[in-house]
Amino acid sequence: MVSLQVAAGFSNALKVYRFLTYWSRKSLRKELIGLKGTIERIIRERGFGFISAEDGREIFFHRSALEGIDFDALEEGNGVEFNVERGPRGPRAVNVRMIKA
Repeated sequence: MVSLQVAAGFSNALKVYRFLTYWSRKSLRKELIGLKGTIERIIRERGFGFISAEDGREIFFHRSALEGIDFDALEEGNGVEFNVERGPRGPRAVNVRMIKA
């Protein structure tokens, strides 16, 4: 009987731990919101490029992160606004939008 109570308590504790670690990781994913920069390099054949942020960093972006922009219409030097998330290999731009001139 005691072993069942311990097992049930451990199971509940494990559920709480998983819940808390999931939400803490999720909240850490967002790093910066509303940055501006310019398209620095585009690698069209691979579907990604790099943005030169106003703070001097070079941020990776993938074509799937574009909002309302056709990847093939992008040109180096275009102004963009974007958010930054921590990706598996470092920072990456998401929600990339063109800045209207």
